[in-house]
Amino acid sequence: MKTTCIRRYVLSLLLTVVVGGSCLLPGFAAAQESTSSEVSLTATGDIMLARNVGKIIAKQGYDYPFRLLDGRLAAADITFGNLESPLSDKGKALYGKSVVFRGDPEMVPVLAQQGFDIVSLANNHAMDYNSEALIETITLLKENNVEPVGAGPNLTDARKAVIITRNGLRIGFLAYSDKYKTDFLIRKSFAADDDSYGVSPLDKDMILQDLKALESQVDVTVVSLHWGKEYNSSPASSDKKLAHDIIDGGAELIIGHHPHRLQGVERYKKGLIAYSLGNFVFDQKTMLYMRQSMILDVKLAPQEVVEATITPVLITDYQPAILTGSKANKLLKTIAGYCSKLNTTTSIQNDVLTIDMD
Repeated sequence: MKTTCIRRYVLSLLLTVVVGGSCLLPGFAAAQESTSSEVSLTATGDIMLARNVGKIIAKQGYDYPFRLLDGRLAAADITFGNLESPLSDKGKALYGKSVVFRGDPEMVPVLAQQGFDIVSLANNHAMDYNSEALIETITLLKENNVEPVGAGPNLTDARKAVIITRNGLRIGFLAYSDKYKTDFLIRKSFAADDDSYGVSPLDKDMILQDLKALESQVDVTVVSLHWGKEYNSSPASSDKKLAHDIIDGGAELIIGHHPHRLQGVERYKKGLIAYSLGNFVFDQKTMLYMRQSMILDVKLAPQEVVEATITPVLITDYQPAILTGSKANKLLKTIAGYCSKLNTTTSIQNDVLTIDMD
């Protein structure tokens, strides 16, 4: 113990000499606080591993949906996605719901192998096969070191933040869905309550409460929102107002899903709002925009997003593939147009769109 104390004293003395401080131990503390560590985060759109995607997985192998990405998603410190289908062989399809998804549970380790560290379950398909499938999905994700967020055995757990530490930075994740009410024929809510499984419902007051409670525990907060109107290329004015309120409430990054179509990215104060990342692994193909996607890469520092880029993606035969050349440029120009409508300045170079963060 004494040897450790002497070493600390010598170290603090050396640091004081280097930085020109006038006090030993406070000088050491100041050196720690001045760290400029950053964390890279990669985010994708909706990942749906059932229906026609599930059929081709059964024929082509579990890694089929991600085969063309060549490990791209694993390069970041943290990789995030919205898991649009429970992964389980348990439960029964929710009676009366027009569209229900349930993917093979063997896809959970594949998500881990692809680099996913955390996935949102706060969406309108998490309870398609009732609580049994959701329970198994949560269990399997945790067993494979993929953190689920936005769903749980009760409302308190569904709202609970996941905190991931990388490079000394604590990144907090919260997830909510405004699509928790199912088809009018069955009138069943997916929202968790005090004693039943479900998702965390999107409610502004609730989100602001959760942000406030999380503030002292993290350096950066990321909020996932399953929201918006399907197939619209622009967010509603009410969604923009909500997003601004969430950034003002303490979030640095908002990642949006559900419209099944790309929408713009907005720079707001020190934060960033990606209103919709579109589909990522999905079987919708009626319209081209259903297959257009993107990978959002950001660099996070304490209380801010310091860099943000977009990589263009096109889904072909249920596989997302990164675009290059003229095809990349065409899609990026479309995305840049969406961003421009949100007063966000962008530039395109080397098949990547960069958000102006100044």
